[in-house]
Amino acid sequence: MQKFGRKKVFLYASLIGCLGAGFAMFSLVSGLFYLFCFATFLLGFFTVLNQFYRFLANEALNLATQNDKNRATAFVVAGGIMGGILGPNLANIGTLIFDTPFVGSFLFALLLCAINFAITLPLTLTSPNTKKQSQKVPLLTCLKEPNFILATLACVLDLHL
Repeated sequence: MQKFGRKKVFLYASLIGCLGAGFAMFSLVSGLFYLFCFATFLLGFFTVLNQFYRFLANEALNLATQNDKNRATAFVVAGGIMGGILGPNLANIGTLIFDTPFVGSFLFALLLCAINFAITLPLTLTSPNTKKQSQKVPLLTCLKEPNFILATLACVLDLHL
């Protein structure tokens, strides 16, 4: 984001999500498992990049008045609740739309990625603060950190439970 800017990253993420959803639909109809794996990778990439919107909202809240902070927090919470309800329901509805199961679910994912693109397009986003660049830490130093080891073990245990 520091190199390309927030807006470009969010717009490209939406396009990657659309591409991934399109590949997923095609792979389900065609029965191409490897393409489906690649498509879900692209959708995962889109999902990860969209997690940065919350940091953008947090940064915007630091510059806002208390009333604006309350409204923005309410919108973020409402969006999370709405997404938690709407997402699974759209996926369930999408399973039954076409003869091939789940093609409709990925069609809804494609539409949501396109809506995300359309909403992001008119935004004016500031560049990330490049003045606070942290120094690069060698990988070996990170591997010796107790918190890193603990977090890695927690992830491994979580994956196997």
